[in-house]
Amino acid sequence: MRVPHDRRAVSHALLLAVACALLPSCATNTSPSDTAFVPGSHGPGGPLTAAVRRGTTVPYWSSSFTFGGTTYGYRMVGTDPAAGAATTTVAATIVPLAMTFSNGKTFDGTAGGQSALLSPLFVPSRFPEGKTQFGDAVMRGEFWQYARGESYHVLLAPTLVATQSIAVPAADGSVETIGGKRVGVVAFAWFVDTIEPQIIAQLGLSPTGLTIFVPSNVRLLEQNGGCCYHGFHAAITQKLPTGIQTLTTVFAPDGDVSVVTLSHEIAEWLNDPFNDNVVPKWISPVTGKCDSDKLEVADPLVTHLFRLGGYQLQDVAFLSWFSQDAPSNGIGGAYDLRGVLTTPATICSMP
Repeated sequence: MRVPHDRRAVSHALLLAVACALLPSCATNTSPSDTAFVPGSHGPGGPLTAAVRRGTTVPYWSSSFTFGGTTYGYRMVGTDPAAGAATTTVAATIVPLAMTFSNGKTFDGTAGGQSALLSPLFVPSRFPEGKTQFGDAVMRGEFWQYARGESYHVLLAPTLVATQSIAVPAADGSVETIGGKRVGVVAFAWFVDTIEPQIIAQLGLSPTGLTIFVPSNVRLLEQNGGCCYHGFHAAITQKLPTGIQTLTTVFAPDGDVSVVTLSHEIAEWLNDPFNDNVVPKWISPVTGKCDSDKLEVADPLVTHLFRLGGYQLQDVAFLSWFSQDAPSNGIGGAYDLRGVLTTPATICSMP
């Protein structure tokens, strides 16, 4: 069954932040890719923003900063750290996917889902910000000026559900060789428009939680034909008889001890759950090129990985890096989780 929805915002991020071709109901940014793409754009707010404001979704707070005479509003998961100590716990449903293609090949994410459940993404681990989950360490470290010494937390309460089997129609996916590796490639629009809402409805998942889709060795083909997205975070707004709901989701094909893509997308979901947080357009520390005007906190540090508890994770930038704070509100004056960035972002020259 397909659940009707009227507005979708989707974002990814790894090496290059890019956008798929825009549909009337789709504003997207992209991420881990195997080739380069033509940059796209999106603006703040619009129908999705209005729907979120009057509907049911994950707990979030709002604030803004001003730079160059422009005020940039943003929303993040949890509560405002400047308002005092509070703990927000969001249910996170991990949904492994076993995707079978028309040639009979199945890519099974069962092991990846089980591995993710045991990773620092959900198991309290030792960070400079305290013994906690990865995402909570990001949010505490990002707003350390307010969170230090306080019981401020944004936690995920995980549940691993049974693997969901998906038959991929030949028209919507195939098995390909990319970089010498056999992977499944599926149409982005088919997965987001059909599969995500269908599984969410079948499992009866609440819009107040996060749904995490874990396939294995599956990529998403862009709507413009480019290949391929590795992961994304999305906001899907549905009009139901009971009212408007905005569901937030993450897609990350991780496995074994690597949860790099999932750490990347969870950090970005926490900082931009509805994919409409816009910031001054920044230059990528990785490529040295003018990159994005999105609050994609993992994109600037896509090449900076670290290990914790046997798992591989990715470093992420703090809001202060994007908002040009000096000093940073981050832990120890840092601009990222691992202290790699020492100054605010270099802003792209205005045309």
